[in-house]
Amino acid sequence: LCSALDLLSVAKQLEENMGVDGASFHATAISHCRKKLTTILSESQGDVFANPHVKLFLSKIKYHTQIIDAYEVLHQFETKSLGFDSEDDDEGGAPKSSWCIEAQAWIETYETVTGTSIDAQLAPPVTDPLRFWSFSKACSPPADSDVSDKQHAKIQVHFTDSTRSRTEILVHIFRPFLQDVFAYKTVNSIFDRLGLGQDYDYLCRCFGEWFMTLPTKVAAQKGFYNAKSPMVRWLQEIVIDHPPQAKTPLESLFRFCEESEDLPRAFLLAALCREAISAATKQLEAKTYGLIPWSSSVYPYDTLLRKLRVCLLVSLRLYGMPLGAFPITVKNVGDGNIFSVFEWVARDELLTSHDHDEIVMLETACKSSGLVTHPSLPEDDSPLRWTRLQRVCIAVANQQESSISTKTLPDEKPGALLLYLSKFNQPGYLVAHRALLLSVSFGKHPTDLQILQDTTTALKALDDYPELSAMSAAVRVEVWQNQLRPVYRAILFGFEDVPELSEEILAPLVYENAYWLGEFHRMALEVLTMIAGYSWDDQDLDEKFKFTLDENEDSNKDNQRNDKNDDDRQYKKQLPWPPAKNDVVLQRIV
Repeated sequence: LCSALDLLSVAKQLEENMGVDGASFHATAISHCRKKLTTILSESQGDVFANPHVKLFLSKIKYHTQIIDAYEVLHQFETKSLGFDSEDDDEGGAPKSSWCIEAQAWIETYETVTGTSIDAQLAPPVTDPLRFWSFSKACSPPADSDVSDKQHAKIQVHFTDSTRSRTEILVHIFRPFLQDVFAYKTVNSIFDRLGLGQDYDYLCRCFGEWFMTLPTKVAAQKGFYNAKSPMVRWLQEIVIDHPPQAKTPLESLFRFCEESEDLPRAFLLAALCREAISAATKQLEAKTYGLIPWSSSVYPYDTLLRKLRVCLLVSLRLYGMPLGAFPITVKNVGDGNIFSVFEWVARDELLTSHDHDEIVMLETACKSSGLVTHPSLPEDDSPLRWTRLQRVCIAVANQQESSISTKTLPDEKPGALLLYLSKFNQPGYLVAHRALLLSVSFGKHPTDLQILQDTTTALKALDDYPELSAMSAAVRVEVWQNQLRPVYRAILFGFEDVPELSEEILAPLVYENAYWLGEFHRMALEVLTMIAGYSWDDQDLDEKFKFTLDENEDSNKDNQRNDKNDDDRQYKKQLPWPPAKNDVVLQRIV
C-alpha cells in the first residue's frame, strides 16, 4: 500500500488520460488506506507503533494527506482566479521606494548594455491550473526517522532539490501574490498544510526563487506601485512575527540576494525586502519603545543594495570580458580570494589606451579629481550619483567614450572605473595586471607586435616600484613562461611539442616573416634581461616573495572590526567596498 500511494500520486495518466479531477482519486486511495490502518490498530496488541511497518504506513498516510490538503487549497484558488492577475489592474502613482527607482534604472541599463531584454530567458506565463501529479512529484517525502509517532502531528514536506522542478511549482504557489492583498493568505494556508508555516527561512528562500521568475515590470508594479502589495504585506508579517533584534531581518532572503547571479533582479528583491522591513520595524520600534530600532534593522539591506550597485557597475562596465571563473555576486566579490579587483581596473584602463604613459596620466588625474565617488557609501545614494554610474556602463557599450582626458574629467564624461574604485588606484599592482593582460592578448593575436611592445613597456615600468621587486620578477617570469617560451619551443622542437600554439597562424610568422621574428627576438631578449637582473640567490626567497598590500592593512582591520561590532552598526564609520585585500591573481603568480 505504501508503494501504491507513492506511484499513484505521480501517475500523470490518471489526470491526462482518464479524466480524474485533481487529487480526487488519490483522496479515495487515502481513505482506503485509513480503513486498513484502523483495522491494523484494532487487531494489534501491545505497542503497535513500535512496529516499523506500521510507522512507515502511518507516515505515508500523513504525508499524502498533507499533500492533498495543500494541493486542494491551491487548486481551488487556481480554478477560480487563474487569468485575473493582469499587470494593469494596480493603482498608479509613484513607487514607494527610491531604491525601486534605482533598481528599474539598473534594469534599463542592463538591457541597453547587453542589447537583450532581461526577461528574454523567462519561462512563458502560467495559463493552466497545476496538475496534482506534478505537485506531488515536486514534493520530497521526509526520512522515516523524521516522522513523529504522534498521529496528529504534522510532518514537514519540503520541495525537491531539483531547482527546475521546484520552480515550476513555486510559480503556482506564490501566484496569489499577483492578486489582491487578501489573496496572500492562500500562500500561508498551503505552507501550513505542508507543515512549513513556521519555517520562515525556508519560506523566504522559496519566495526568493519565485521572485526571480517574475518579469521585472510585473515584480516592480506588484511590489512597489501597488499601495496594498500582497508581497510586502506577507514579508511584513514575517518580520513582525519573527522580530529581528540582533539578527538580520529576513536573513535567508539577505543571503539569497548575496549569492544571486542575477544582479538586477537581486537589487529589485533586496529593495522589496528593505521596503517591507522598513514598514514593519517602524511598528516594532514604537511597540518596543526603541528596543528594536528601525535604523539598525534596515542598515543591512542598505549596505547590501550598495554592494549590489558596485557589482552592477563592474559587470556592466566590463560586460563581455572574462572577469573570473565564478559569477559576480556580492558574496563572491566580498570573499576577497575569488576575484582580483585590480585586474578589473586594469582591464578598464586598457579600454582607454594601451599606452603606458597615457594610463599613468589617467591614474594621476583620477587621484586628484573631484569626481571621485564611492558607490558603496551612502553619499552615492542620490540619483545624480547612480545615474552617472549607469552612464559609465552605457558609454562603453555604445563606444561613446573612445578616450578620457587625463588633464580634465568633465562631468558630462562619466570617466574611468578608477573614479569609483579609488582604493585600487595603486599603480604598481595595476601595471603588473596590465602586463599580464596584454601578454595574454598577444597570445591570442600574435601578428600584432604592438601588443607585445606594450607588454614589454609595462614590464619595464615595474622597475619604478622597487618595493615590489619580487612581484615584478614573478610577473616577468609568468609572461616569459606562458607567452614567449612556447614560441621558442616550437622553433627548436616543432609545433607538435607545443599544442597550445596555433601552427596555422604562427608558422608563417616564424619561418617566413623575418621582420616579425627579429622584433620578437628583440623584445623576448628584453624580457629575459629583466628576469636576469633580479637577485635570485637570496636565501630567504619566501620572505622576499611575500605579497601584501601594506597601504590597506589598516582599512582591512577597520572592516573586520566593523563586521564584528553589530551592536551599534548604524553609527559605524562606513568604508568603501570591496576592501583592497591581497590580490588573488598576483598572489598565485608570486
